[in-house]
Formats: sequence, C-alpha cells, structure tokens
Amino acid sequence: MERVTFYAIVLFLFCFFVQLFGFPNKFALLGSFAICAGYLYKERKLRVGISECLLGLGMFFYTLIAGHGLGDMIVITVLPVLFMLSGKYITVDIFSREKKECDLYYILGAFIIGYFIHGFLNSMIYFREGFASGGRIWGDIWGEPLLATHQNIYVLPILALMFPAFLYLKKYKVICVGVILGGVFFIYQSVDSLSRIPVMIWGILMLWELALFILLNRKNKNTVRERRKILIGIGIFFGIAILIIAMNFDAIKNLTFIQRLLLGGGGLIHNIRFRAQLNAVRQLFVYPFGGYQMDLCGLERSHNVWLDIANAGGLIPFFIIVFYTILSVIDLVKFLRNGQIRHELKYVISGLYFSLVLYYMVEPALMANNRFFIPWPYLNGIIIGCNIAVRKNGSESAINQKTIRET
Repeated sequence: MERVTFYAIVLFLFCFFVQLFGFPNKFALLGSFAICAGYLYKERKLRVGISECLLGLGMFFYTLIAGHGLGDMIVITVLPVLFMLSGKYITVDIFSREKKECDLYYILGAFIIGYFIHGFLNSMIYFREGFASGGRIWGDIWGEPLLATHQNIYVLPILALMFPAFLYLKKYKVICVGVILGGVFFIYQSVDSLSRIPVMIWGILMLWELALFILLNRKNKNTVRERRKILIGIGIFFGIAILIIAMNFDAIKNLTFIQRLLLGGGGLIHNIRFRAQLNAVRQLFVYPFGGYQMDLCGLERSHNVWLDIANAGGLIPFFIIVFYTILSVIDLVKFLRNGQIRHELKYVISGLYFSLVLYYMVEPALMANNRFFIPWPYLNGIIIGCNIAVRKNGSESAINQKTIRET
C-alpha cells in the first residue's frame, strides 16, 4: 500500500509539472495539501522551517501590496510553500527506506520529464506552425500561446542534465543517450527560434558542473585518469569548435542567431534587460512600497524575479525573498559538501537549481506565470530534505557505533 501511495504522489507531481490539460490550481492545492497532511500524520512531525516561513511571508506581502485578488493571493502564497513542504516530506521519508536513491530520482523525474514532455510538445507546434502573428510567440499544448522567453523554462531541466549524462554514459547508457539527444534537440530548437537564453544558460551550466566535478574529485586519487580523460575530451571538443568557427568565421557571424545573440536588445554587455535591472536597483528605496512605478527603460518588467517583486510589492517582500534565496544557497552548499551524498545526485540537483535561478535572473517568471516559480521551492524542499535525512542517519549511525563500543 505504501508503494501504491508513493507512485500516486509521483503521478500527481508529473501531471502538475507537465501541466496536463492545464491542471487547475485547485487540484494542485488539494493534491499538495494532501501530500503534506499525509506525511504529517505519518511522521507526527511538522517540518515547517525558517525557509518555508520566509517564502510564505514574502509571497503574501507581495500579493497583498501588489493588489492581487484573493484567489491569486492563495495560489501564489500557498502553492509554493506546499510544494516545498511536499519535496521535504517526501525526501525525508525516502531516505528512511532501502531504495532511497531510486525513489529520489522518481520525484526529480516527475519534474524533469514533465517539463521535457511539455517543452517537446510545444516545440512540435513551433516546427509545424512557426511563430504566431505579432511576435516571437507560438502555441502551448495545453493553453494560450506563450512568448518564446516563457517557453524556454521547459527546456532547462534536460539541458542541466547534459554534463552528468556525458559523465555517466557508460553506467546508464539508455538514459544518458536519451538526455543527450533531448538536450541536442532543445539546443537546435532554441537556435532555430532565436532563443539565446537556453543556450547561454547551458554554457554556464556546463562550466559550473565541470568545476564541481573537479572540486568533488580533487582529493580522490582513483579518479585522476577519469579527470584527465574528461578534460582532454573537453579540450578536444573546444579545439574543434574554435577551428570550425575560425574556418567559417564570416559565415557564422552573419547567422541570424549569432546576430541576435551578440547584438539583440543592445548586445550581451549593454543589454536592455541589464540596464532595466540596474535602474530597478537604483530605485529600490525611491519606491519602497512598490506599485509598478519604476522606470525600467521602457520595459514593463525588469526581467528579474527579485526586482520584479520589488517593483510590484516594494522592499518588504523583496528583502524577505532575498533572505529566502540566501538560505536556499546555504542549504545547497551544505548538500554539496556532504560526503554521504553521491556525486551524480549532486551534479543533477545543483544543475537543476542553477538552471532555474539563472532563468529567474533574466526573465519575469513569476509575473508571466506563477507556476514557473514552483519548481524552485520544490527543489529547495528536496535539498533540505536530503540534508535533514543525512544528518538524521549520521546521528543514528554515531549512536549505534557508540552503543557497540560500550557493549
């Protein structure tokens, strides 16, 4: 019965993240509440920490000051907290069972596969119909057409997994080949639709995960040859790439995607988004109570979740969500430094985490659709759950060893 319940939870999470038939907010609220209530009854322990309180307070003040209706207030405030608690409760429970790693990949897979399917189906609409009239917009499989910048979030989880897929290709051949092919497909789709953000985030993630690989294995003598092979392989790849670019420089620089990448919106360095964000930072204390009064260089939004919250709700929700972000980074660092957690899980979770945070730094995700914000708290809940479970298991192990010594 326990396994049936767990698979039902995974199915619910998958349906939410794939946004099956639009998946009404009422079902999402009821389902996530049922998960939290069920685990609360099972464990007899309320796992609400500082992070959940900050998240809830930040979203509450944001919706209150920005003037959202009661229905939006409930969804935007309660749903992220419930998904964060769900991720935490499920993870702690998973670590109490034997097949903990396998089950953890189930709840991560619900998010990853859900977004992949949604993104793939939307991409098929794009390749079949192209842009809708009026801009870089194409259809969504379950609802209204979305801007290309909003479509981008669905491709990020697979792109975040490409480095570990290359790394563990020999160990998990079928899964890793599937991830690599999916990533290549989304990169091609991004280039074809002139969507530079996924390609740029993918490049940053590859560098981050390579640095993490070196850091995690710097003291491991058994991985010296493996590290050397990977670094040589990456060196050869970049060498070939540079050679191809050098040989075809004139043709490549005139490609529409390259032109947009380097020059669109004012270019990479002087991009209008960054100018709008700088303006927003300068006006934080000019408009301490929000009200959408900031000068954002002609843009409606600053293309940054934290600054958009400040523009709408002022300093109170802004600083609360900033503190929440700082705590989430601290939790991630604890997770990455924990020697009891397998390296492959660290690559997967940190890649997903940074793919979302980087997206939130350059796109108005919360303003576009509050559901784009949900994966981050959900992932934070999983990270905290791993930290709690490992700490708990470590304490129990230490107690057992002490008992053995005393006897």
